[in-house]
Amino acid sequence: MTQATRRGPEDHGLVAARRFVPAPVVLVWSVFVDFDAWGDWTDTMRVWSQGSAGIEIGSELTFEAELGVSTVLNRAVIRDISPPLRFVWSVDSSGRGHGFHSESTWTFTPTVPRSPDGFALGLPAGTRIVSLRTLEADRARAPRSEVLADTRRLVDRLLADLESECVRRGETGTVGRLGPALT
Repeated sequence: MTQATRRGPEDHGLVAARRFVPAPVVLVWSVFVDFDAWGDWTDTMRVWSQGSAGIEIGSELTFEAELGVSTVLNRAVIRDISPPLRFVWSVDSSGRGHGFHSESTWTFTPTVPRSPDGFALGLPAGTRIVSLRTLEADRARAPRSEVLADTRRLVDRLLADLESECVRRGETGTVGRLGPALT
């Protein structure tokens, strides 16, 4: 479920999305940080280039994101990375005429199904993903409520596609690139 709430002045917003993925955190992380493969499993965002430094703090990603009826070209900078549990990037598209700055924080929490009395059950483990995206609009072409709604839809679709790809790779035994500190 995704929700948007006001945060501060009228031009700020928060989009929060949560999803349980029935796959181990290492698999979910490997799918998430394999930016070159995003175009193979989602149509919400396409990563065009990764900086030559790879995936580390300060690295840049150039990508397209579908927001409503528009496709927006953005440059993101990786702000924090703690494999396989946390990934943060920020986007400033105000200079590109889109009029917003955003920061996305992704957390990946391994889960083990437990009984009400705390004992681990013999069920498959999974990963709880939380995506928090703050938006600060200055000269946005669309009303703030529209930008938040489009962002909610984009994040929901991205999480659903991420879950599908993790399940597919889990069934086929394909892990892919594990990313920094996990290779």
